[in-house]
Amino acid sequence: MSYTINLSIKKDDNDTLSVVEKTCWYYSGGADWTEREGHHILSLKASGTSGMLRFRTSTGESFCLAVGVHNYSRWCDIIVDAGDDDTAVRIHPAYYSESNPRNQMLWNQLSSLERTTATGRTLTIKFFRDDGHELFAT
Repeated sequence: MSYTINLSIKKDDNDTLSVVEKTCWYYSGGADWTEREGHHILSLKASGTSGMLRFRTSTGESFCLAVGVHNYSRWCDIIVDAGDDDTAVRIHPAYYSESNPRNQMLWNQLSSLERTTATGRTLTIKFFRDDGHELFAT
């Protein structure tokens, strides 16, 4: 059964925020990113896959957002203070390696998460519709 995760990106400062990379995990038929009216939409073919967005601010700060569905429930993670070589292509497979600590995020199945960067920027994801097959998060 397919799932859709609709992400709305909001910010509360004047810093420019750009998506510089998008990835999709290939298990369970994979997934696709699209954009519509300023929203990032991840269409998953089934439970067991995910997507990542890597962001960069105009001040050079980078972070990643991972979202997906595992065992029929949503999950999320935020990677702060990402270096230039911490690309989504490099980080994404870690979620699917049982020996990697990131794998636990699939099992935590959080509906919200907050992280703070080294510069004090607070990053938050919150699913405001977090069950069923069409999910919404900010």
